[in-house]
Amino acid sequence: MTGPLAAAPESKESEKSDFRFGPSSRLPMLRKDLKITEAPLRGRSNYIVKDPVSLRYYRWGEKERRLASMLDGQRSSAEVLNAMRKEFPEEELCEEDIQTRMHQFLGAGLLITDWTIAQRIYHNQKELIRKSHLKKLWLTIPSKLISFKFTLFDPDVLLLRMNRKLGFLWTWKAVAVLAAMLLGSVWLLTIDTGSLAKRMPDILGLQNIIILWVVLILVKVVHEFGHGLACKHFGGEVHEMGALFILLSPFLFCNATDSWVLREKWKRMVVNLAGMYFELFLAAVAAALWVLTQPGIFNQICFNIMFVCSVATVFFNANPLMKFDGYYALSDAMEVPNLKERGDRALISRLAGLFTGGAGVTRDPIVESLKWQILFYAVASYVWTFFMAYKILGAMGYMLKPYGLDRLVQTAAGMVLLVGVLTPLILVGVQISKVMKSDEDGFVSRRVIGSFAVAIAAVALLSLVPVPVTVKSALVIESVNRIRVTAPVPGFVREVSVHDGQRVAAGQILATLKNPELEKSLAVMRSQAEAATLKESAVISAQMDELLPRARAISAQYQSAITKYSADVEALTLRTPEAGTIVGSNLNLKRGIFLRSGDLFCEIIPEGALQAVVALSENETSLVEPGQGVSFRLRSFAGGTFHGRVLSVAPGPVQEFPHESLGQHAGGTVPSIMTASSVPGGQPVAIPSSQIYKAKVAIDNPDGLLRPGMSGRIRIACGYKPLGATVIHYFRNMVRTDFQL
Repeated sequence: MTGPLAAAPESKESEKSDFRFGPSSRLPMLRKDLKITEAPLRGRSNYIVKDPVSLRYYRWGEKERRLASMLDGQRSSAEVLNAMRKEFPEEELCEEDIQTRMHQFLGAGLLITDWTIAQRIYHNQKELIRKSHLKKLWLTIPSKLISFKFTLFDPDVLLLRMNRKLGFLWTWKAVAVLAAMLLGSVWLLTIDTGSLAKRMPDILGLQNIIILWVVLILVKVVHEFGHGLACKHFGGEVHEMGALFILLSPFLFCNATDSWVLREKWKRMVVNLAGMYFELFLAAVAAALWVLTQPGIFNQICFNIMFVCSVATVFFNANPLMKFDGYYALSDAMEVPNLKERGDRALISRLAGLFTGGAGVTRDPIVESLKWQILFYAVASYVWTFFMAYKILGAMGYMLKPYGLDRLVQTAAGMVLLVGVLTPLILVGVQISKVMKSDEDGFVSRRVIGSFAVAIAAVALLSLVPVPVTVKSALVIESVNRIRVTAPVPGFVREVSVHDGQRVAAGQILATLKNPELEKSLAVMRSQAEAATLKESAVISAQMDELLPRARAISAQYQSAITKYSADVEALTLRTPEAGTIVGSNLNLKRGIFLRSGDLFCEIIPEGALQAVVALSENETSLVEPGQGVSFRLRSFAGGTFHGRVLSVAPGPVQEFPHESLGQHAGGTVPSIMTASSVPGGQPVAIPSSQIYKAKVAIDNPDGLLRPGMSGRIRIACGYKPLGATVIHYFRNMVRTDFQL
């Protein structure tokens, strides 16, 4: 076994070659194999650095990128520092800044240096990668993308001791107790569904996702012990327990294959369903505790246990289309050992037979007795497995989008989808090639060539079939116009007279600002104006006609300044320009803050025509055009469908949400991240985690049912495109490499 890398020995040679910081020291060279990709983020320059050896990713700003471009192995620390100061004069860089960045590069293994751990790791990993390429690992890619496992220990003795105390669980009395517990829990859940619905945690919230994941891992430990105990109770042996990774998430697995030695079919089915049997006990207890306890972390854990042991267990474990408990129970019920493997072989063999004229098709007696059922199961199981893997990765990408990791996960989902499509084609091709090798007279070869020509023509014609293209997104209804109320002059907010969502009349006071400097300047102008007026009067009394025009001009200037300052003081009172509804963000927290001239205080939605705003991704903007028809549903009117048309699509991305309720943090569907508020003491503000574009939609409101602020889901009809072009466009968008990390 290889141990940790040892430190380089101290020697004169190492002292000369090791990296040392100093004004005249030569900085090491950046590795040439690094892949640096520019990926602007919200209008700022950002770069993604990929280490092809360690497969790690780093985010650089413009400063790190420029520093890296200077690391050619020839420049000294002083030269790089001077160059960086010229590039970024506003940064006031010092030698410590360069040293910090260099340490970061060095620790990440991005520099070429002598006698460093990073250098040795680089060469060792490169050698391992070279050796791994010699193996045909691609054959195991489809299964490895979904799950893999390894053994940890032999649990047979442990399960034997546990069964001596828990053997009563396999009696009819225990089943009756479980049924009573389940009925009691269902009764508790149906007493007051309204209040329980309000107590449900946000399932997709970050905190709940973490709790759900931990609960799932722990529950599956109980689940797997259920299989082992059942097998042991009925006389089987269990010699393997270990770690099972499904989509990289760790679980416990128990190999209860020894249940096949049980003669009674029902016992084998009990072993297969024992894990769910144990989970139902947990679900009954957790449901009762969730109903009877107060909201809190314990209450939230109980809800997640109930959810995992009921909905998730039925959806996954009881589903026979995936190789979990339901599959093995179905295999036992049908008395078809290795149901999936038999079905897959039969399906591939018969698909190849379509091209070879039936030559080489294997005949399995068990399959022949249940041919259509097994073939149907093989197709359904294969499609469902890859579909679920794709959807789970897609959901992970959606949840990770606020953190910039969605592209990486979506690309993995695209690769899973591609593997799911290509794997059957490759396997059919391999089967056909085996048949063709034994074809002596060439009849099968001619049949294969003709069949391939027909298949290619059919695919080509199918790719030309026009299919409807739609874009689905979230929408919020608002007034056609929004009036921005800004501060005409700078000042501190002294008093706020309205609140968010309040209906106001024209001319109503919104807030009062205070500007001591402005008020002081007005007082000074008035005193100086009085002095100028007195001076003018003195000039008139002294009949000094040559000084009179100048005195009058000075007096007029002061009066003009007084008029301006008086208007500015009057503008410190913010009033409603038009009747409508206040739209603001925590207006009560703005008391005491300073507003510059032009700073937004709030917005007002006037009464009148309505429209909807929609947030589109960069890819969706290429499909949506003005004039396209839309249909949408609102949460306020379940089941009702409304219609409209696209008015416009913004030519460039927006930095803020078109409406705050569209963000993921406000219950919308657009991924967002939280940033610090510009208001001292204010709440964090949600902003889009990626570029979004604002679209406006004219909506029909003949009955006057719609109101500003209503939200829902919209479906935009983007016309028809060939099926082939649509599929290629969809896949290319998924596997884009401009990862945002």
